[in-house]
Amino acid sequence: MGVYVVKRILSMIPTIIGVSLLVFLLMELIPGSVVEQMLGIEGNNPEAQKKLEEFFGLNEPFYVQYWNWISGVIVGDLGVSWRSGDPILPTLLNAFIITGEMAVFAVIVSVIIGMPFGILAALKPYGIIDNILRVLSLAGVSIPVFFQGTLLILIFSLFFPWAPPVVYQYPWESLSQNLQIMILPAIALGIASSAVVMRMTRSSLLETLGQDFIRTARSKGITETAVIFGHALKNIWISVITAIGLEMGQILGGVVVVEVVFSLPGVGQLIFNSLVQRDFPIVIGGILFVTIIVLIINTMIDLIYKFVDPRIRYD
Repeated sequence: MGVYVVKRILSMIPTIIGVSLLVFLLMELIPGSVVEQMLGIEGNNPEAQKKLEEFFGLNEPFYVQYWNWISGVIVGDLGVSWRSGDPILPTLLNAFIITGEMAVFAVIVSVIIGMPFGILAALKPYGIIDNILRVLSLAGVSIPVFFQGTLLILIFSLFFPWAPPVVYQYPWESLSQNLQIMILPAIALGIASSAVVMRMTRSSLLETLGQDFIRTARSKGITETAVIFGHALKNIWISVITAIGLEMGQILGGVVVVEVVFSLPGVGQLIFNSLVQRDFPIVIGGILFVTIIVLIINTMIDLIYKFVDPRIRYD
């Protein structure tokens, strides 16, 4: 397994370099710069503009800027913010506490909703319940997350005498307020992910229930409950864990919209604000940071397979 882990880590390097190059190039193509925003209120000042471009390194060619940046990344230095001057890595780590918490809650919501409904749909395939659940899952996947989040805020503010706190509180500061803040964005993200988990659970369980060992278990007089929970569900965990791992990546990719809608100061909100302010080091560093987290999650999912099914070998 150790050799496999090393190979997976090495295989991340081309992906990280490719993502960083692509994002770096896209930042170059975006019109406007931090210098133009800083000097916008002062009018045309070529001398000040030249000095600021030299200070930020914007007067260098693209490949020189990229090399200066990637050489710092190699040693764990993502640079500093052009706006505040704060180191980027500690800023991202603090913001990721919020994003990571929201992602974990969203996965929990998706599993709590998706797996029971998937099992229920598989037990009565092509019936009324199955058809209703499949329509609901299709709606959950189709409706944009930002619309779900806005709709949840509207419903709870109009029809229930409750609204989440405005200012974010860390769990160690106030657990109750933290949960109140996190519940709506977790539900908004979890509903979309639960649809995928439900569909994967349903299809995997239907396939497993048609296997020979299930028919053998039933022929021995084993109760249907024991067949489902004692035999069938054990054989669908690989597919369900794969779906959860893929959805974790989707959740981290969709946090920008959700954090903006719910005003959460996570990585998504940080990247969005930095993009508006043309603070490109934070944007590039934030996207690279999220990319590395997703790659690590995918590797961990592959390693979990070994514990779920001991027959799997990493040779």
